[in-house]
Amino acid sequence: MPYGDRPVKIAVFIDNDNIEINMKSEPLEKLSMDIGWERFKIWLSSYGDIAFIFVFAPEDKIRTDGKYFYKQGFIPVSCPIIINEEERRKRDSEDMELLLKEGKDREFDPLQLVPTINTTDEIMIKTAQELIPIISRITHVCIASGDEDFLPIAKMAKKNGKKIMIMISDYKSPSKELLLQASIGPNGKKMIHLFDPIKE
Repeated sequence: MPYGDRPVKIAVFIDNDNIEINMKSEPLEKLSMDIGWERFKIWLSSYGDIAFIFVFAPEDKIRTDGKYFYKQGFIPVSCPIIINEEERRKRDSEDMELLLKEGKDREFDPLQLVPTINTTDEIMIKTAQELIPIISRITHVCIASGDEDFLPIAKMAKKNGKKIMIMISDYKSPSKELLLQASIGPNGKKMIHLFDPIKE
């Protein structure tokens, strides 16, 4: 399908956590990620050619599912979970104050988790912002997430003359501001797809 005088080339950026967390709440036996991803790719292909599909996920998810993403035709990107040093120092300071107040009889909580930062959103945004302006053959950018954090990708892509496509996993949680960024397709409707992993 042409875009002006150029063929449509779609760059896809998937926030895997957002899609899986907000996915339709059906019994597991009724769900198939394979079916969901296949329907997504068919929807994309109905507009043009898929240039590439990046999927961003925490490093432990890529470690376990990296081969699965690769077989889907995705480029998996491992995003580290790092210690939030600012929060850790704040908590350590609070712990010390409690220790000084309560002395050696203070109860220790071994289940208290180390504060961490999930870098998935940050890395997805940086990757998109670096790639989109320099790949001139890309005509459309698809953001597979309903997270408002990705507004900068949509706005930057539009500034560079790209059409915006959005894929969400439910109708309740997506950012309205992000959905408003979706461009109008050839059928006169916004290019928004609902991830559908339900078996027929």
